[in-house]
Formats: sequence, C-alpha cells, structure tokens
Amino acid sequence: KINHIAEMNGTVNLNISGMKNRPTIGGAIYGGGQGVVSASATQEYPRIATTGYYDTEKSYNYKTDINITIDMPENIEFSNDIYGGGALGMVDGTTNIVLKHGNFTGNIYGGGYGEKNHLDKAMVNGDITISTGDANPANVDRALPVMVSNTIYGGGNMAQVTGNTFVNIHHGNITGDVFGGGKGLTSSESGTEPRYGKVTGKTHVLYFNTTANNSINGNIYGGGALGAVEGDTEVTIKDGVIRGNVFGAGKGEEGHPDKAKVTGNTNVIVVDNK
Repeated sequence: KINHIAEMNGTVNLNISGMKNRPTIGGAIYGGGQGVVSASATQEYPRIATTGYYDTEKSYNYKTDINITIDMPENIEFSNDIYGGGALGMVDGTTNIVLKHGNFTGNIYGGGYGEKNHLDKAMVNGDITISTGDANPANVDRALPVMVSNTIYGGGNMAQVTGNTFVNIHHGNITGDVFGGGKGLTSSESGTEPRYGKVTGKTHVLYFNTTANNSINGNIYGGGALGAVEGDTEVTIKDGVIRGNVFGAGKGEEGHPDKAKVTGNTNVIVVDNK
C-alpha cells in the first residue's frame, strides 16, 4: 500500500565515528525516514516514510527507538543539521542523540524536519533526548570537547512532538542558544498558526558542565523558538558558565503570544554544588 511506503519497524542505531579515516557527509543527518513533498500525496497518505507504527484503534503497536551517536576524536566538523526524527517522515517511538565529541556547526534537532501547511508529516510520537558529552565527569576528555556553533532544539523544525523532551548539556562549548522545545515559524511565514514546532509533553533542559573553559555563550530557554509547549518546562543549572540569559519559557514574537506559549508551569532550578 502507498500508505506504508518506506515504513520501518524496529530499532535504528546510527553510529558515526572516526579515528584515522574521517567520514564525509555532505547533507543533513536524520534518524527517521524521508517522506515526500507532494501535498496531495501526504494529505491522503500522511504515514509515508513512517518509522515505527502505532494505532490505538487497530491495536497496532510497533514502536521504535532511534539512537544516533557521534564520536569524532579528531574534532571533525559537521556543517549541516542533525535530526533525531525524519525528513517529512513521521516517527512512532523515541529518538536519542548523543554527541560525544566533534565540531558541529549546524543546528541540532531532537525531532524531525517538517513542512509548512502539513503539521503531522514529521511528527515524533514519543520522548526525545539530546545529550552532549558524558554524564560522568570522569569520562570527559577535556582535550576533545563537544563544539556546537549553532542552536540546539529539543523538539523539531516545523514539526510537532507528542512526547517529552530532554536536553542534557554535560560538557562542551555551545555558541548558540539551547531550547527545550522546537522551532516554529514567524507570523509572516505561517500566520497565526501556533502548532509548528509544538511539544505537547514536558520539556527539560539540564546544564551540568564540569569541563574547564567550556560554556554556553547564548541563552537557555525551557520552551521553544516560536514553538508552543503544552506541558511544564524545566531548566536545571547544576554547574558551568552561561554568558547569556536563562528563561523558563520560550522565545516568541511581538503581537503573537501563542507562538511560544507555555500552557503548563515554568521552572528554573539553580543547584548550589558548594
């Protein structure tokens, strides 16, 4: 059936590493599948390129887990975006991105890459986790940090997430901003539609940077960038240097309060480790 073109059920493990031989990747990295751009096809068959399958009415439950791990000891540069989800392809399951080492100059999205006027095409129906470095300080290689020169989004790019998001910054230099939610569209791009980049669950941002001389130079937002959050948002600061500001909610647009609206509670927690 055309409705199930490029559908995949099972676990996806994408591991990218290199010592002497460096891989060259010219485009973006996606944990999910690639859908189609045709408006008529995706309206009639929204599940093209679905990774995993879940249907409560028909008792289908083929949830999948997507795991992306990038470990480049020689600090190779990735200049394009990284997505835990698909490119216009839905994901029924969890996505997990781990950036151990490397120099990342593109954006990092826990969700998928969507399209204007088609809100469900790159939806992730599950929880999302993005982690930089290692949660155990003893395992951190201070000579080979994680470098992110752009922005980290817990959610998707013009794509919704129906689960929770977790963004864990354990060590590394982040030049741009960090969002617990997703990236939406401006009013000039989408009118008053607030659902692009929306997260229906809770968002969590944890900053625990014990590596010397590493910092976040931008801002931290518990919510999204023009992306709404229906659940609670939580930002926890345990250690490290933040040169920008910390916001419990998201980054909106003047005159359009629903674009980055947080329906639940916003929480900013600063832990005194001394």
